[in-house]
Amino acid sequence: MSEIAAGRIAHLLHVPLSELVAAIRRGEIAGRVQGSTATVTESVSRLLVWASNRRSDEITDNTTN
Repeated sequence: MSEIAAGRIAHLLHVPLSELVAAIRRGEIAGRVQGSTATVTESVSRLLVWASNRRSDEITDNTTN
């Protein structure tokens, strides 16, 4: 994933770029797309689930402080 693409995705999902990159490196999100429709769909699904979970955790942290 190019740095520009990662930055755009992070911006659209309202998550810090550094956290997106770290999640990709840890394997939480597929970092490379092989080109098949199934792989792309799975990668996008994992990305959306990760972002949703991250934002839910952030909301929980903000309400407990």
